[in-house]
Amino acid sequence: MSGDYKYTDEFFKEYENKYMSYKKSEVNKKAKRKKKHNYKLLYYVVVFIVSFLITFFSIKKPTVNENINQEIALQKPETDITAQVKFNYTEPDATTVLLGADVDSAYAVFLEADSLKIIAEKNYNKRIYPASMTKIMTLLVAVENIKDFNDTFTMTNEIIDPLYINEASLAGFSGGEDVKIIDLLYGSILPSGAEATCAIANYVSGSEAEFVKLMNNKVAELGLKNTHFANTSGLHSQENYSTVYDMALILKAAMQNELACKVLSTYQYTTSATPQHPEGILLTSTLFSRMVGDEAENGAVIIGGKTGFVSESGNCIASFGRSLGGKNYIFVTADANGLWKSVYDHINTYSKYAN
Repeated sequence: MSGDYKYTDEFFKEYENKYMSYKKSEVNKKAKRKKKHNYKLLYYVVVFIVSFLITFFSIKKPTVNENINQEIALQKPETDITAQVKFNYTEPDATTVLLGADVDSAYAVFLEADSLKIIAEKNYNKRIYPASMTKIMTLLVAVENIKDFNDTFTMTNEIIDPLYINEASLAGFSGGEDVKIIDLLYGSILPSGAEATCAIANYVSGSEAEFVKLMNNKVAELGLKNTHFANTSGLHSQENYSTVYDMALILKAAMQNELACKVLSTYQYTTSATPQHPEGILLTSTLFSRMVGDEAENGAVIIGGKTGFVSESGNCIASFGRSLGGKNYIFVTADANGLWKSVYDHINTYSKYAN
């Protein structure tokens, strides 16, 4: 039957006369008219549903990655807007609160992000091992040195196996998998994947050692006095050290980079489909899997951040947030006696001092 066929009243009348028999009583005449109406209605409903489904499935829906790629343009601008001047170190003043037993972490600094005023602190300038907070610097250096975030890197077992043996946290990429660079960025921060940071280093610099030189160059560029990096992931090394104050400055630099800030603020992200992972990998933030971000009693919101842990550093968190009044804050803690105590330190401190 031609798709141009017109379903007119004459058609339905002919259809009824041919295939249906009714008694000629007035009652059955009414029933016949009702039946005819029902068939017409059913036909139009079916036509509408089929048309809708054809239209719906013919439209290509953007994937999560395509949406993200469109938002960030995925190309580094010709003008380098990421260059930063050295930060001026600030000191505690008469208004700075000395944090005590109310904060479980042994090291802490709570800053007003824009002015770098130290609102509260606890051993803020003492050396710490930053653990996976190191990955904030890895992320920052990566986004400043990568031009095409849609490019891919082939993951290798030579990268994965040593990290697995050392019980490093992994994002879940497989040897031989061609991984988009944008996926490596999210893989390095959300699940704290060490194989993702090593892959980024190899992609940018050819080796982790060469990439670490860029990280330490960035340390000098920012004017940090008490920081040195030895690897991209934060695996323990006596040459991989910082302070909570220096880590706060690194986090501020990352906040000023649009893509780095977006990655640090994301709760979940699904990587691009590959033969090894046909549905992608669902990556979840180690920070936001333990808090929503709006738990502070005064209306302050924790917007983004990064957790960290090695036995030598204890539990660490670097976070940034905003008060109900619109002020921006940074809070970095290290050496808490458990991840949940570290989380509570952040929620409670934003509740008390973000205004």
